[in-house]
Amino acid sequence: MRKRVSLWLVCLLLCLPVTVQAQTKGFLLMASTIGPIDAGIVSVLEDQFEKESGIRVRHVGAGTGEALKIAEKGNVDLVMVHAKSLEEKFVKDGFGTERIPVMYNDFVIVGPAADPAGIKGMISAADALKKIAGKGAPFISRGDKSGTHVAEMEIWAKAGVKPAGAWYTVYE
Repeated sequence: MRKRVSLWLVCLLLCLPVTVQAQTKGFLLMASTIGPIDAGIVSVLEDQFEKESGIRVRHVGAGTGEALKIAEKGNVDLVMVHAKSLEEKFVKDGFGTERIPVMYNDFVIVGPAADPAGIKGMISAADALKKIAGKGAPFISRGDKSGTHVAEMEIWAKAGVKPAGAWYTVYE
C-alpha cells in the first residue's frame, strides 16, 4: 500500500505546475471517477499530498466523459479518469499536459449461469462479444460515456460489431 501511495504522490507531484492556481485559490481541484472516491483512495492521496506539499486538494466525482468535459472548461486542475483513448485525445487537443498511467481496470463479462451465448471460458473479450451479438443473447450496456462504457465500445469495435437490436439494452 505504501508503494501505491508513493506512486500516486509522484503523479500528483508531477502536477506541480498547477500550483500557481493552488496559490491563487488556496487548493487544487481534481475531477475523479467515482470508483477511486468510493474506495477511499482519493481521500488518502489528498491527505498525503497536503501533508507533503502543504497544498490542499479537493475533488469532484464524475464519470470519465463528464470529468474530462469539466477539465476542458478549465474548472479543475487535474483529472483522474480511466479511458486511455479519451485521455490521449484530451492531451493531444491541448487540454492537458501529460497522461500518467497510475492504475488499471480489469473488466469481466458476466451473465446467467445457463450461458446462452456459449462464451464461458473464452479468453478474447472481442470474440465473446462477437458471439453474444451473433446469437442475439441479451447484453446490457452502461451507455453513460464512462471509462467503462468507452472500454466496452472499443471492444465492440475490435469485434467488428456495431451493437444494436432487441438483444442490446443501454441502461442509462
